[in-house]
Amino acid sequence: MQVRHAGANRSASSEGSQHSWGEAADIKRPSITNYDLARYIRDHFPFDQLILENFRKGVPNSGWVHVSYREGQLRRSHLTKLVGERGYRQGLIV
Repeated sequence: MQVRHAGANRSASSEGSQHSWGEAADIKRPSITNYDLARYIRDHFPFDQLILENFRKGVPNSGWVHVSYREGQLRRSHLTKLVGERGYRQGLIV
């Protein structure tokens, strides 16, 4: 499993981001598709924001899963950021 956390690459996280505060991680797990990992987190864990990031339709292990947790602020927002698109789409899109 690959995880990027606050100390892994400070230059990749903007100051004030949940990564820089240790409230977020980017995760990839080779034994499960990123879409299935995101669905599992959505269905089984509390979170603030869950994003299937840089996902390419038809390529199950593309991108990564961003998940954040902020005590007292659990919006349970789940989004997808597809490769080649500027914005985020509501929900987990495969």
